[in-house]
Amino acid sequence: MEMMKRVIGGMPMLGVVLDRYGQIEFCNGILLEMTGWRGEEVCGRCWFETFVPESKRSRRKSEHHEAMASGVARSRFESVILARDGREKRILWNAAVLRDGQGNACRLVKLGLESGEVSIDDGEDPNLKKYERIGRAAAGLAHDLNNLFFPILGYSEMILEQAPPGSELHDCATHIRLAGKRGRLLARQILSSVRSGSGTVELRELDIAALVSGFRELVQGMFGGNISLKIDAGSCTATILGDRNRLEQVLMNLVLNARDAMPAGGEITIRLSEICLERTVACHGTELPPGAYVLLSFSDSGHGMDREVLGRVFEPFYTTKENGCGIGMMNVLDIVREHGAHIQVSSSPGAGTTFRIFFKIHGQETN
Repeated sequence: MEMMKRVIGGMPMLGVVLDRYGQIEFCNGILLEMTGWRGEEVCGRCWFETFVPESKRSRRKSEHHEAMASGVARSRFESVILARDGREKRILWNAAVLRDGQGNACRLVKLGLESGEVSIDDGEDPNLKKYERIGRAAAGLAHDLNNLFFPILGYSEMILEQAPPGSELHDCATHIRLAGKRGRLLARQILSSVRSGSGTVELRELDIAALVSGFRELVQGMFGGNISLKIDAGSCTATILGDRNRLEQVLMNLVLNARDAMPAGGEITIRLSEICLERTVACHGTELPPGAYVLLSFSDSGHGMDREVLGRVFEPFYTTKENGCGIGMMNVLDIVREHGAHIQVSSSPGAGTTFRIFFKIHGQETN
């Protein structure tokens, strides 16, 4: 339980742990700050009597008991909670049922984001609908985050309650480490989406070859055996000014898009090289002057894009996916620009897609 508290306590979203009867075992700092309560005031109290409006209590209690009985919790649902002063907060939730060593449902973990819903009346600017899509995007990211942190909670429970000796413990620790890294990356992606354009990114000298070489561990197990990942950092020894977490977000977004573009399988190749340009090169929205650069090339063998889609690939909220939100490639472009880098994209139907990102080499000036 202590490990679970540390995990949920560090999340950049609301988090609460309820026992099977709906009593509060833990609330993280985000939830307490939003509602004005202190942890010692709410722990041990009934969640529904404390945080749920009276008119909704009976229904929410029934849903909780059903989840405990079935072992299946609701995902991606919205509800209102009460702050200490009576104000209502609309929250987008995900929930997961945890089991004890005998496989019995024993706890419910809920993770949430405050909904920034914007109501739109007839005659209002239709562009405001984009805010609704941002909310859905945040909910989708929260859902993915919850899925990634679920093994952290499950394996930490096994370690703490069962503490098996030998290789099983080692395997659990490995899963915890990998899932924690992925969860941390998605958590920061949520924050970067909210803070986009705030100028808070801090660039430091970065060994980009080490970043690219170590990326395989982050995506291990994210796609089946029908997709192969090749990473070649070559003999690149140059450093750049960058933010490791932000650049990992770029690679993760590109990997996820590539995976979706190859439903029948294929190949992803990430390659790093040092190049020297002797003439100006056209990139997306910019021109790349002559000089020395680190080139990060990302290619997939997927279905590719036609000219129309290719021209809109970085457009905010544009997506060709049925359940897409259109912020992944927008974030890629934002992060590339934050780094003073330049990006190219080439693609055609049936021929896959290639992204090329050009970084200035630290300590060298372009012409």
